[in-house]
Amino acid sequence: MKKYLIALVPVTLLAVMGLRSTSHSAEKNLTVAYKFSEDDLKPTETQKKVEELVTQILTNYHYRRVPLNDSLSSKILDNYIKELDGNKMNFTKQDIQDFEQFRYSLDDQLQKVI
Repeated sequence: MKKYLIALVPVTLLAVMGLRSTSHSAEKNLTVAYKFSEDDLKPTETQKKVEELVTQILTNYHYRRVPLNDSLSSKILDNYIKELDGNKMNFTKQDIQDFEQFRYSLDDQLQKVI
């Protein structure tokens, strides 16, 4: 047991020192301001093709033949919020209310692609 302990102590200290140095460099990088533009949020051509393909697969080839309607749109939004903020620590109540405007329009947006 002592053999392993003697080997683990230096490795642990090196790991802690390594983490400490990376956290300091990460803090320095956080002070750099980045300005976002509208182009940053626009999907790329590849993302558009993937969206189209997923929509076609869901509506035509899925074994359950999932209809792309308001009900599915609502489920998509609920799952999206749950995946991003399952512990309800990131989004405010106002954020969730702002997302509600998209509850029944996600299916319409997906169908525009097809």
